[in-house]
Amino acid sequence: MVSNKIKIKRLLDNDSISKDTIKIEREKNFSNSSINSKFIKALFSMNCIYLTSKKEILGSSVHYAGTIPYNDKNSEFFLNSDGKLNCSKNVYVIDGSGFRYLPAAGLTFTLMANAERIGRHILKGKIS
Repeated sequence: MVSNKIKIKRLLDNDSISKDTIKIEREKNFSNSSINSKFIKALFSMNCIYLTSKKEILGSSVHYAGTIPYNDKNSEFFLNSDGKLNCSKNVYVIDGSGFRYLPAAGLTFTLMANAERIGRHILKGKIS
């Protein structure tokens, strides 16, 4: 039996940079379709744009690339070499979005290494 009892709340989170977070509470058995509409409404309440969702089989993973690519020029809505969004003061992208292309397999460690590199750069700027 599938339960549709789920609560999605937008909460104040003073530890977060954005000062808010989404809290999802659900029963053990739940339907993914029942969570989608509530989750999308919660995203919109935080001025986030929901583009799409995709159902994956167990054991699979999805990494998107090229949505905010790296660029040596100081172009708006591109990333500099340190992962910082050029049109922002303090937004860094540490996933695969900056890479224009991703290989068919074996990219997890590359993404992890890039995230660590950018994280170290951010911490170096905060500590110095």
